[in-house]
Amino acid sequence: MASSLPSLHVTGVAVGGDGLARDESGRVVLVAGALPGEEVRAEVVDARKGHARAVVAEVLSAAPARVVPPCPRAVEGCGGCGWQHVAAPAQRDLKVAMVEDALRRLGGLAEPVVGAGPVLPATGYRTTVRGVAGPDGRVGLRRYRSHDLVAIPDCQVADPLVAAVLAEG
Repeated sequence: MASSLPSLHVTGVAVGGDGLARDESGRVVLVAGALPGEEVRAEVVDARKGHARAVVAEVLSAAPARVVPPCPRAVEGCGGCGWQHVAAPAQRDLKVAMVEDALRRLGGLAEPVVGAGPVLPATGYRTTVRGVAGPDGRVGLRRYRSHDLVAIPDCQVADPLVAAVLAEG
């Protein structure tokens, strides 16, 4: 059962792309759809003793990198692209920050040096997607953190050859 949280200040990004915040008790809250620097209200979808998972219900103060998701499937809940709400240049910066954090915390490196890698186009770059066919034959991707199907007649980020396979059903 989902429960509402008071406003949360997102301080970072966790591996996987969820925003990292702490509730009033100090418990870590991983917030899907939140960006560092934002104030959000979130709905808790999984509460445990040491941490909670939540999804953004309302953005109270948006980060400069927040954009309207260009893909309508993301708005429908498609879990294929978790960062549609993040401007492309900021996606690279956040990914570098995640790797740097992991190298500090897990690798014990004080000052890791991480390169950003090549700039990818905003569309047509993914060569791997996990498609699923529903009982009625519809092809799609799974809803975020779910087994439910989100039917997709097209996919903006899939390589054109992969998108063609998805479209064939």
